[in-house]
Amino acid sequence: MKQLYKRTGGVLLFILLMTAILALGCSSDSSSDDSGSGGNEENVAFNEPLTLEAIEAGSITIDHPWSTLKFTKNGGELEACAGEEHEIIVAAGDKICFYAENSESMSDDSSYMRIDSSNDSYIYGNIMSLVTLESGTTDASKWNPNETVLTTNKAFYYLFQANSHIKNHSTKKLHLPAITLTECCYKGMFISCSALTTAPVLPATTLVSDCYNNMFYNCQNLNYIKCLATNVSGTQYTDLWLGSVASSGTFVKAAGTTWSTGSDGIPSGWTVQEAN
Repeated sequence: MKQLYKRTGGVLLFILLMTAILALGCSSDSSSDDSGSGGNEENVAFNEPLTLEAIEAGSITIDHPWSTLKFTKNGGELEACAGEEHEIIVAAGDKICFYAENSESMSDDSSYMRIDSSNDSYIYGNIMSLVTLESGTTDASKWNPNETVLTTNKAFYYLFQANSHIKNHSTKKLHLPAITLTECCYKGMFISCSALTTAPVLPATTLVSDCYNNMFYNCQNLNYIKCLATNVSGTQYTDLWLGSVASSGTFVKAAGTTWSTGSDGIPSGWTVQEAN
């Protein structure tokens, strides 16, 4: 009997220990998903800066970098971008995170900042790391992922134009969380980014002149978008924004909102759903 008690007692203790470990593991997973909002899948990577993660070795080039633009490579120190064209050499798996104090609207259409990739890379994180870095800091954590107000016209104007190598990550999302938009803030931002399949959620309910114009034009594989705008009459906000995207897809809209059909609104042939 004594030997039986030892054996069964040992098994029971083992089961109790494993149950406790599994419970702690589940608790840790749910509290550290970096979502910023209680595990909502849409918000994964919300607290991470704008990141390009190289899938293949190559380079990332920044044309006309803003004066305050900085980056880190694999979590290293902040580095400044120099000259009219700054090249960052990357190996597969390298993570380049971008930061700036604010966008710098250019006076002409030939000198806006553009980020390009020579080879495939994932894109994810919060775009607001490009407009909220603390002035003069050397600490990459000094930016505000919770900022929802854009203050500069053309904030991300044509930022990734024709970057056919940026792809959606399987779990980490790209975030454009601004609620208050500015003129041309996202105009042409992802034009001809042909490898993208899913657009970042667009939470702003009130649009302004030209804010989404050409935003996803010629993203030939794009087949999902969630846009919560409610003032969508006319084309001054969304001219050609979804022209030449995938022939079928899913469009999630604000409840009760009426969109036009076609490249200025919801693409023909797409399934329409209302947001919860």
